[in-house]
Amino acid sequence: MRVFAISGYSGTGKTSLVEQIIKALSNQGYVVVTAKSSMHDAKEEEGTDTWRHMQAGAKIATILGPSSIKIGHAHGKKLRDLFGGTNADYLIVEGMKESSIPKIWCVGDKDVDSGKIPESTKAVVGWTRRKIAGDLGLPFLIPDDIEEILAIVQQEAVELSLLDA
Repeated sequence: MRVFAISGYSGTGKTSLVEQIIKALSNQGYVVVTAKSSMHDAKEEEGTDTWRHMQAGAKIATILGPSSIKIGHAHGKKLRDLFGGTNADYLIVEGMKESSIPKIWCVGDKDVDSGKIPESTKAVVGWTRRKIAGDLGLPFLIPDDIEEILAIVQQEAVELSLLDA
């Protein structure tokens, strides 16, 4: 299973982008599972992010909260421990902005400061096209660029067994 993250601050379009990626990968025949990192305890109500992941086609969706995990595992497990035995092609992680997982950094309509973009970032996605202040040589895409986004996910995703997350 290969792993890729969609990270950024609240309100920048992460969940919507994860939904698009799940749909695109699923349409290509891949089995996709998701994990959402959170500072809050898990909820299973309609409209929550993990509910949206499942509606988009994820076979397993988890939420990692400060004291609980939706799938019932003990808090603090590593992704490879949670998903190591799962028969899936891709694990798409929403959040974990501080991790070394290759990621797309979502900025919404906020200004982009290259000093605040994590080192493991492979592209930046915002709602409108613009340049990154202090250009890092990263592609700046919009959500409609799903083919380019998908190509980055497929090219840059890493094997779960290689992660320390």
